[in-house]
Amino acid sequence: MELGNENATVKEARVEEPLLLPPNVQVKQEVGVVAAAEGDTRKEMDIIKFDATLLHCPVCSDRLRPPVFLCPAGLHIACSNCQGKLPGKRCHSCDHGGGAYVRSPLMDKVVCSARVQCAHRQHGCTSCVAYFEAPDHESACPRAPCSCTVPGCGFAASPPNLLGHLASAHAWPVHSIRYRTHLGLAVRASEPRALLVAAEEDGAVFLLSVAALGSARAVSVVCVRANGDAGQQYSLKLWAHGSGDRAVILDSEVTSSAAPSEIDVDAGEFLAVPPTMMSGPGPDKEMVLTVCIDEAS
Repeated sequence: MELGNENATVKEARVEEPLLLPPNVQVKQEVGVVAAAEGDTRKEMDIIKFDATLLHCPVCSDRLRPPVFLCPAGLHIACSNCQGKLPGKRCHSCDHGGGAYVRSPLMDKVVCSARVQCAHRQHGCTSCVAYFEAPDHESACPRAPCSCTVPGCGFAASPPNLLGHLASAHAWPVHSIRYRTHLGLAVRASEPRALLVAAEEDGAVFLLSVAALGSARAVSVVCVRANGDAGQQYSLKLWAHGSGDRAVILDSEVTSSAAPSEIDVDAGEFLAVPPTMMSGPGPDKEMVLTVCIDEAS
């Protein structure tokens, strides 16, 4: 098994006896963590399975992060927030109130060394992060799965894999786009969607959607990803061209969607393209569009 390093060798070990388990704390789950000694230059790491409550504050149940505090008896721990709120900062579990908590450098090292694989590893994420940082990482992970919204299709995958699925299984057209560069497209008014893939290193996936707006058409662009608020933000300029120099333009931020589908004309921003700016017969009318996406600073 590999963990973000092709030369890493992983062994499984099991700790049968829980360490520093606070009294009366129920076992919530078992967690497998990757542990390596500080300063150890070897590429070998161990996967150790033990009671996950050891990595949670027994007072508030939040994940422990430095600084961690230990009572004078060496039996009970507390997170920084909780020890600061306890009367006299004294142990909550020792008889007769116990003594005041003191910071435990050893427990700081334990919680920093206990690392877990990202929950989205099946979708291609190779990150291995500190246990207390896992929720933050997973909420921003670019490999978090997005869903195919074609009726009857339950496929879900990271944006790059969803792109391949939509192109191969559902024949959605795909165009390559470079940031800060204008991409010209001739889009049929009856074509509901097209995929845009950034040629830059981040390989972001965007969806251009078309929806009926009476006799006009609504056109929008969204970024296909599950954690849009936490990642790179994008700006959009979208033009629809008519005869001569006539044009309508949308200048907006790019929103994100984990389940990209048709435009909701009652919410969000879109470009309204009037029928006079379309050419061709009947349902085969075309819109001449120009798309420019940029990375927001």
